[in-house]
Amino acid sequence: MAEDITARFLNVISLFNGFIPLIALQLNAVEVQGAIALVFTTVLDRTTLGVEEEDEPDEPRDRSYWESKGSKATLQVTDGLLALVRTVDPNMALKYNKNYIGLAQNGIVSNFVQFRPRRQHVIAEFKIPRSEELTQRLEEEGVNLLAYNPRWGRYRLQVDDADLVTHADLLKDLVGQARAAYGIT
Repeated sequence: MAEDITARFLNVISLFNGFIPLIALQLNAVEVQGAIALVFTTVLDRTTLGVEEEDEPDEPRDRSYWESKGSKATLQVTDGLLALVRTVDPNMALKYNKNYIGLAQNGIVSNFVQFRPRRQHVIAEFKIPRSEELTQRLEEEGVNLLAYNPRWGRYRLQVDDADLVTHADLLKDLVGQARAAYGIT
């Protein structure tokens, strides 16, 4: 409970990363008809415990598993997306899991971007906090924007081989933003 909850306070709370249940209340005193009333405003209600998806144990898979689940063409799109990731961070490699294809650097998981190949396209997920400005930009750019995943804090785009050419600069920018938001310097 605090009189004023600042951005710095929220940044410190984010370091706990869901391991400690937290509720932040902002308290204001208001004078009403000569009496003092207290107004409590919930600023943060993070009571879920647990680890992020990328930290959960996941059954490892390989490229052939994803070629059968998606297609060879969408794995080539995934390779193209990896090439864009490598323009920002050249040491990244694909890490094949049961539910998604993530990223790893020297064998260490670093899932600031994840891929979910389907038969006709790839769902690319960028771990970036939601903002109206970015959402509006993505809509204006004409990418196939899917619903934001608030649980994992991910922008989701449907990407095909044409998008790798027409939206390459935008995709590189999203990779850079996701990398920065993930805390990689």
